[in-house]
Amino acid sequence: MHKYKFPIIAAFVFLLVALLPYTISAQAAAKPKAKETKVTLYTDSEKYTIELSNVADDAKIKYSSSKKSVATVKKGVVTPKKAGKTTVTVKVTQNNKTYKIKIKFTVKEPEATESEETMPDYDALAAEKVQSLNTSLTRNLNTILRFDESEISRTAEDVKANIINNCKTASLFHLYFEDTDGLNLIRSEEEYLTMMPSLKLFKIYDATQFKNVVCVTVSSSEERDLYADEFAIDSALSIGDSSYLESEELALYNQVITLAKKLKGKTEYDTVKNIHDYLVLNIAYPSSYSGRGVHTLDYALNEGVCVCDGYTKAFYFLCKANGIDCIIVKGLSINQAGVNESHAWNKVKVDGKWYTVDATWDDPLPDKKDRVKYYYFLVTDADASKTHTWDDTGLPKAESSDLGIVYTEYADVPSLTGKDKALEYLKQELAKCASEKTASIEIRFFETSMDKNTYAALQTVFSDFCKKNYYGGSIGYESVGFLGYLYTVTLSK
Repeated sequence: MHKYKFPIIAAFVFLLVALLPYTISAQAAAKPKAKETKVTLYTDSEKYTIELSNVADDAKIKYSSSKKSVATVKKGVVTPKKAGKTTVTVKVTQNNKTYKIKIKFTVKEPEATESEETMPDYDALAAEKVQSLNTSLTRNLNTILRFDESEISRTAEDVKANIINNCKTASLFHLYFEDTDGLNLIRSEEEYLTMMPSLKLFKIYDATQFKNVVCVTVSSSEERDLYADEFAIDSALSIGDSSYLESEELALYNQVITLAKKLKGKTEYDTVKNIHDYLVLNIAYPSSYSGRGVHTLDYALNEGVCVCDGYTKAFYFLCKANGIDCIIVKGLSINQAGVNESHAWNKVKVDGKWYTVDATWDDPLPDKKDRVKYYYFLVTDADASKTHTWDDTGLPKAESSDLGIVYTEYADVPSLTGKDKALEYLKQELAKCASEKTASIEIRFFETSMDKNTYAALQTVFSDFCKKNYYGGSIGYESVGFLGYLYTVTLSK
């Protein structure tokens, strides 16, 4: 009856021994915990995801917030709502046990931005570029970099030389820091910006750190298709030091400085207008062109013949040499055939406001001696966009019409859209002239649809009126930039 007693006991002992490691393991398992138990967020922060460890795959997890008005939590994602404090409780149930994890959250308002008066020597744009530099930095302090000692910028003078001589186009640039232990890039970059404020005018990107040398790629923030010699002049103007220029570059630099002084007026407006008028009066747009020359600053100033690139660069450099903020804009414009083609123009800051200027389009084609147009002188983006298109991302907005001559000159000229409206207006004005028995009159109006065929219909109406009422005179039209076609009718008996 008891002959199976020993085998049964042996089997029980075997099973107990087999389960013992699991039992001990379960008892000794680490408790669930959060990666962070104190977290600070801002009301404009992105959502925060709670990270847990020692949590079994089949564990049940519940989240709750003590103050939902401060921050809410759903499936481990915390969303800040308003400034204050709240505690997020995480209940983890696993292995027949429930664990509570408490995480304290502090939500704050965004930190106030320093005012312009209290900011350091570098401006907000420079600080933004420094932040970008730090973000892209690859901290690899163990990498040994092989580099040309002559290219390393150890001092402010080295920085000047490298910017002009080695960075005429986007190129490799080295910044050297003596602080090899725990190098703080942001602090060190600020030191360089304080030492050399002109560095804030240059774009710095693709940074990599090798011990105490930071390798970056540098290019001018205003570098928009500048040639090497033009880039060198741009750099020298930014830095205020021309001693590193080569002979030909120095000659062109001095020419820019000399001419800029001659064109400097009593106000920023006077200076900008003088520059605009000088370029229009002294440059002719070629009827046909090829080669690099017509795209250069050199041709604009010395040959008096260039395409839009030359006008634009000359305007930019002469403004910059006079301490006036100016940028080059690249885009498309509608040519006389109604087709979009590549084009360049400027934006300039006058008395604290930005404006659009297109000196090329203000120069009559074919060139007319002593004729200056102001159709695109200090106009708004909205008006320029009627004939120009460009990527305005990151560019200052030109929204003021305070200084544009075109707005004053044509303020009282009616604007009509379409041939029918133009014909109706002309018939109305001619009839008024006949009824009032006017001896002579000038009728002016815009037809904004840019339809050249309108002229033929208007000419017919005008001719018929003259024959019937014994008047003489003429009717003509010209394109006035974004305003459309200006029709001028003269009558006399």
